[in-house]
Amino acid sequence: RGRFFDGESETCVSGQVNECLVANGGCQQVCTDQENGHKCSCEAGWAVDKDDITRCIPTCSSSPCHTGVKCTDTPKGASCGDCPLGQFWDGKSCSRCTPRN
Repeated sequence: RGRFFDGESETCVSGQVNECLVANGGCQQVCTDQENGHKCSCEAGWAVDKDDITRCIPTCSSSPCHTGVKCTDTPKGASCGDCPLGQFWDGKSCSRCTPRN
């Protein structure tokens, strides 16, 4: 609470500042206004990064890995295992090796 400048009416007004109204409070996904500040949170399948509470990282529940690849949740987000035998990671997904003619 206190007085703050309201950019819309260009006046000084009393009340609580809603930090979420400006650049989503600095939150990557969800900003919730609170009595003393605001809180960042993430949508389903994402988790708050413990090193940067404004950032969201993917979790295994968002299925970020190629089908058949093991997913492990880590403090830095989902970590995908190796591609199945006979396939390689092409930067987007697991692909089959093409035999040379």
